[in-house]
Amino acid sequence: MPKRRTQDAIHVTMTDHRIRIPTPHAEVTSEIHTTYRGALVVFQGRATAQALEQAQALHRARLTGTSQAWSQTPPTPANLAALGDALMREGKPEQGRKILLQVLSLEPGNVTALNGLAVWEGVQGRLNNALRLLEQAKGFDPEHPLTWMNLGVTYEHLGDHRRALACYQEAIRLQPDSSEARRRRAALQAGLR
Repeated sequence: MPKRRTQDAIHVTMTDHRIRIPTPHAEVTSEIHTTYRGALVVFQGRATAQALEQAQALHRARLTGTSQAWSQTPPTPANLAALGDALMREGKPEQGRKILLQVLSLEPGNVTALNGLAVWEGVQGRLNNALRLLEQAKGFDPEHPLTWMNLGVTYEHLGDHRRALACYQEAIRLQPDSSEARRRRAALQAGLR
């Protein structure tokens, strides 16, 4: 039996105790490596120049997270929501809000847009509006850890510490490596004692 290698794990198919590595459907023509997060692999004959440009723009946007990078990506609802979120984080809340509202007109259940608008409402001091948007987001995707995190923050600001604690617990269950949720939960538990 051939020796198993870690790098083959993704491409391995087990059949009758033999390892079979499928051959690629096309030859790799180039790889665009980043310093810390993988590569964009381009297969010969699989993409047009325009599709390659869009893939590269999306790859750059995911790595940098800047609004400038997201503005170069195809205008899908998911990419527009990421652009709106980036604008909010960069201190351009009005521009971000307009884009997030546009996303919700295209895709009413976009959880990223609902979370972004909820944060904006919370910053404006309209916590009940934020809570309504977050509950709506939770209805569309109850397994979205950021929604639970934002619900916890909102409940904490409203003074409902028991609900906030439950939301942080759920955020940690969904995303165990969330240091922010763990930090907020610990602070809240210490304050409740």
